[in-house]
Amino acid sequence: MNNQHSKSRVDELNLNLFVLTVDHAFVSFELNRLLWSTTRMNNLIRRCPYLQDGVYAN
Repeated sequence: MNNQHSKSRVDELNLNLFVLTVDHAFVSFELNRLLWSTTRMNNLIRRCPYLQDGVYAN
């Protein structure tokens, strides 16, 4: 009985760990995507003079 209980507890902990890992991977992916698009936007603004003058950047 006790062994069965501890097994289900271990399964629960493993599931929680899995969910945390997936969440972390998703957050890392989103952060990288955000960073990448911000960098790309900055490069675009640097390359186009009229964007720097505030025509597009309001």
